[in-house]
Amino acid sequence: MQGVNHKRIGAGTALVAGHAAGLPIVFIAGTAAIAYVISPLPDIDQKIGFIKHRTITHWAATCLAFAGLCFLLTYWYIAPNLAPLPFIGAWMASSLAQMIGIGVAIGCLAHIIADSMTIKGIPFFGPFYRRPVHLLPRFLWVRVGNRDEESTSENVAMLVLLSMGVLYFALAFNLL
Repeated sequence: MQGVNHKRIGAGTALVAGHAAGLPIVFIAGTAAIAYVISPLPDIDQKIGFIKHRTITHWAATCLAFAGLCFLLTYWYIAPNLAPLPFIGAWMASSLAQMIGIGVAIGCLAHIIADSMTIKGIPFFGPFYRRPVHLLPRFLWVRVGNRDEESTSENVAMLVLLSMGVLYFALAFNLL
């Protein structure tokens, strides 16, 4: 898939997941922004010559380990330096670490889940199980690099926005 489509799907997934978890809107927006920026990252293997495409960078274990590493580095090294600042404080600094960890996890996992809907699939459970995994039946597999991919990405983005609009409408009028 193209990077812009991964960005749409990553940010949309973060918005829906954050709202479903009942997180504050600032946290949801930050997590969605991080997921938007990070979601093309698993395709870095295309720029590195010695790693085959859709191998180690498309494993769920690698994505979760990277997200955990980002959280820990932020929590240990960045948050303590931000906490003494008068307008941030310790609570907000630790929330930043959580936001980064969750945003990276959602962005990377949304990327590999979107790639699992393509013809090639992905080795989701690697290194333990390296056969390609497809989350859709064969007749719904998406061809990448053509209009099918673009329309699928746009449909997913529109579905996310529509579902969020309906959800906010329902919440605004106390229907839920």
